[in-house]
Amino acid sequence: MRRLRAILALCALLSLWNRPARSEEILAPESLLDLSIEQLMNIPVTTATRVERTLAGTPSAVFVITADDLRRSGVRSLPEALRLVPGMQVARIESGKWAVSPRGYNGRFARQMQVLVDGRSVYSSTFSGTEWEMLNIPIEEVKRIEVIRGPGGSTWGSNAVGGVINIITQPAAALPGTRLTLGTGTEERAYGLLQHAGRLDEDTAYRAYLQGFERDAAKGRLGLPAEDDWREARGGLRLERQLTPDDLLTLQGDLFRGAVGQTLLASDPAAPLQWPGSRALPEDMRTRGAHLLADWRHELGPRSHWSLRAYHQFQERREISLHDERRTYALEFEHRLPLGNDRHDVIWGADYKLVRDRIRGSEYIQFAGERQSVETLGLFVQDEITLLPNRLSLTLGSRFERTDRNGWEVQPSARLAFTPTERQTWWAGVSRAVRIPSRMEFTAERWLVRGQLPPLYTAAFVGSTNLDPEQLTAYELGTRLLLARELSLDLTLYYHDYSNLITLEYEAASKGTLAERLVAINGLDASTYGLEVALRYQPAPWWKLDFTYTLMRVHEHPRHGIDYFNDAWNEKDAPRHQAGVLSSFQLTRNLDLNLWARYVDNINDVAAYTVSSYAALDASLRWRFAPRYELTVAGQNLLSSSHAEYYPSTLLPTASTKVQRAVHVQLAIQF
Repeated sequence: MRRLRAILALCALLSLWNRPARSEEILAPESLLDLSIEQLMNIPVTTATRVERTLAGTPSAVFVITADDLRRSGVRSLPEALRLVPGMQVARIESGKWAVSPRGYNGRFARQMQVLVDGRSVYSSTFSGTEWEMLNIPIEEVKRIEVIRGPGGSTWGSNAVGGVINIITQPAAALPGTRLTLGTGTEERAYGLLQHAGRLDEDTAYRAYLQGFERDAAKGRLGLPAEDDWREARGGLRLERQLTPDDLLTLQGDLFRGAVGQTLLASDPAAPLQWPGSRALPEDMRTRGAHLLADWRHELGPRSHWSLRAYHQFQERREISLHDERRTYALEFEHRLPLGNDRHDVIWGADYKLVRDRIRGSEYIQFAGERQSVETLGLFVQDEITLLPNRLSLTLGSRFERTDRNGWEVQPSARLAFTPTERQTWWAGVSRAVRIPSRMEFTAERWLVRGQLPPLYTAAFVGSTNLDPEQLTAYELGTRLLLARELSLDLTLYYHDYSNLITLEYEAASKGTLAERLVAINGLDASTYGLEVALRYQPAPWWKLDFTYTLMRVHEHPRHGIDYFNDAWNEKDAPRHQAGVLSSFQLTRNLDLNLWARYVDNINDVAAYTVSSYAALDASLRWRFAPRYELTVAGQNLLSSSHAEYYPSTLLPTASTKVQRAVHVQLAIQF
């Protein structure tokens, strides 16, 4: 707490050192509803194909969360913002932990999804997934979030199976001046953010931020107290220099340190009945990390460029069950060029990645080998072929990737886009993607239950070095329609065919004994299908509505002859229905009101713990009461005092908590 207070005090002091703002730096009284529905359809998107295209013309299930959407929703974390996306299952496990995944197979480490920050992968090879508690980038630093539902393996490589999320931060030249944001509330005890952007000279722009926060513990459930308070300090810097009219060099980096409260469920047969075989051990998980990225982009023409990118990132987490350190080194090159009288828009590239980790286990979990290095070499090529100018295009692409663990994998993709008019796009796609097994699945051994007194029953999870990559073949069909200047529709149908999924099998003759062992194998096939709808409507200049709906089904197909630990877990883990409505009102020129209602169907976990369906309502009121001052009052989960959204993690077992009703007040000052 003392460290947080020092950070907030530093934010306030640094803000006073800046000279008074010029008139253009004062908080603008712009309307949240300035962008029309038609303009929103033309937002640029780069993640789906690595080539900038309009949202309307992108042949993928893509959804863009703009900085305006982030303000309207009133969220304070990235996972919460992803609830805006149709097809995305977002559940808060504890105060600082989330389960986030599109199209099923969710969990604290959603193994089927690749997450990027400005194109830099933050995927954890240790657990297969994203450690959201180590990715608390300030919402105010985000320019937009591009979300691809469905495979992106042909462009972004392995582990981009169920989807790709690219968090794109503000460029250095954006929003010049200094901004101080301070807030407090019932759950958000205190937070502060200091941002500053400016120019060193005509060709060099910079921006920097310093953030600190402390979040209160949530509400305990199933007889366990909540010990999940969360504290973190984070800072970042971005520098952009225009070397020549055609060359842009970007340097950026950040560093953070935090403490995430949690309750480890350690194996113990004398535990309370709510958690058979587990003992609750409260602790603070210590986190820290940093990254440094350099990007050089050279423009060759209107549709041609090359870029070279290198980055290094470090992450560390210390908890009772393990101590994990991971370093990533990456080098990436890409080149875009038009061919054949501009009928072919080709982009190709190559990249190299080295991940080095050091994992020290405990009496609860062990890993074979403390240190490990994994190298990945990737080559990709993509050609967008114009079949009929401005009407019909075919995009063919593939990625060829080699890892130390599984050798070469090929991930092809084909997408067809038909644009009969400027107001409608129809698209279809078929693609293949793979997920490389994680360090835990390969080398870990974890106690599920461990006996200490007669009859000395034990059960353990055991990894396997014989695992093959999980595979997906995906079929998608979608349309984007501008039905009127005030109304747009985005609809997607999909069918995913999975094979070689990793599951748990009872080791030969161990089932029913006093020493059961569950071994990771490629023993499961599955299919998922669904419907995703996003509707945007602006009935009046001062009123905007965003509606989303998701229908999702998961069916697993057990193979004969395998003695499964549980063969229907993921079928019950996916909510069949989800829906949301975000309604924004521009009450006056300087006052806006936002209401966000959501519904999520019930889910069940492997131990048959049910998380009931729930409805939630968030509200925020933003008032620009002076040219340089902005006051926001926001409430989350207003319909109930608390509700559960997920169950305890099974990979690293910590107790889940309930999400509580919360209110916070925020003041932003522009200097």
